[in-house]
Amino acid sequence: NNSKKLKREATMTKHQKSILEIIARAPLHHTADEIYRIAQAEMPKVAMATVYNSLAYLCEGGYIRRLHLAGQADVYDRSTKPHEHMVCDGCGRIGDIFIAGFADELVARTGMDIRSYDLVIHTLCPKCQTKETQ
Repeated sequence: NNSKKLKREATMTKHQKSILEIIARAPLHHTADEIYRIAQAEMPKVAMATVYNSLAYLCEGGYIRRLHLAGQADVYDRSTKPHEHMVCDGCGRIGDIFIAGFADELVARTGMDIRSYDLVIHTLCPKCQTKETQ
């Protein structure tokens, strides 16, 4: 798997590398539109189709992860390690959370191999909780 990844990395276009760098340095999960705006500031002639194609390539290659959220645009995550997400229902902020042993517990309870999963926990962040109580 690692050798496949290295071969794909060697054939990456400059746009794919730039988009991967944008996601790698992002403190938050970004939508394709947000990634496009950042990419356009760095590469003024980049097309939206190039961004979408690059995101698909990077997801397929295992460099990034796409997160589907009901009623919202997909966002892209730099961490491909299995983990969970917390979404604030007030402001929409998405955060990573790593629950130790979660996948192992699923395997123990079901007896099935877990290949991937998306767990989204809906919350109210402290800032939105404060707004709600005022």
